Amino acid sequence: MNSSFHFSDFAVNMTSAGSSYLLSQEMTPAWTWAASISLLMAATFLFDFGAKSYRDRRLRKFGSPPVVVPFIAPLGLDVGIQSVWRLFRHTFFELMTGWLEAAPGRTVEVRMFAQGLIMTDEPANIKAIMSTEYNSFAKGEVTRKIWGNMIGDTQIFTIDGEAWHKSKEILRPHIGKLRPDDLEITEKHVRRLFDRFDISKPVEVYDLIDCVQLDVTTDVFFGESANSLTTKPPFRAPMDVLLPLNTARMLFGTKALYVPDTLLAPKALRDLNGYTNAITDRAYQRDLSKKAPEDYNMLDDLVSQKRTYKPQDPSAILITWAIFLMGKHPNIMKKMQAEVSRV
Repeated sequence: MNSSFHFSDFAVNMTSAGSSYLLSQEMTPAWTWAASISLLMAATFLFDFGAKSYRDRRLRKFGSPPVVVPFIAPLGLDVGIQSVWRLFRHTFFELMTGWLEAAPGRTVEVRMFAQGLIMTDEPANIKAIMSTEYNSFAKGEVTRKIWGNMIGDTQIFTIDGEAWHKSKEILRPHIGKLRPDDLEITEKHVRRLFDRFDISKPVEVYDLIDCVQLDVTTDVFFGESANSLTTKPPFRAPMDVLLPLNTARMLFGTKALYVPDTLLAPKALRDLNGYTNAITDRAYQRDLSKKAPEDYNMLDDLVSQKRTYKPQDPSAILITWAIFLMGKHPNIMKKMQAEVSRV
């Protein structure tokens, strides 16, 4: 006698039996609707339970499954809606921090929209994922498609695996070398940043660090700065629309692909592409015969190889947190200042 139990077979048999029974009964239209809704709800709960069981079995290959953030609605709709709401209210970080602080190992699984999302800030777990199980937690095709229209579907922030290595090789010659005027360019923009700090009112550090990083990288890599510290470049408005929108779409996983950003924010994408295309057009009009190849910036090099490149969205979170922690721990700040002075 075979005593093995398969949940999927059980769910199919139960649904089939229920449907057969209901179809054999004579019911009023009201009862037909009620029965259909009941069957739909039952099938939804069964599907969600089965998906969770399957995911747990996969996670046990890597260790104990993480604690699941409690949810009430089927498919984790309540947690999903709360997450999207808090994301657009700019309080998702506080929500996620609360989940992590309440969980052992600061690792949780968030069940929303019938999928699981692993969240952790535990260094040991991050190291294990990145060093041993990266392929199981890779960004994958979904991430590439969600962000592709905004920052390019072949850029280093949207890809992984072999494609990531190829993109890195394109960037390596320019990131790994320092041209004579790179330090002067960086110093020019950092001085502008300090001028913004030298005012008698609070400032949003993240936005300023984001701007100075963008100004330096565009000046060094493209040969022309975005000057976002002193002006408001035309791409800032579409980026402010697309960045939170596509971040929220990440929470929906594969389901986000049914509602692309070309449908949700077509004007923002047109404005952003117009800006990047203008940079590319100006780059192709340059006379590179007057420059030595070793003096090429990244855009010059790509143009000389007949490649195109979209500016990437910079990440200023690390620098922002460094400034925040230096202000929070002035003794560490003094040690850092002393070390810089010695150098």
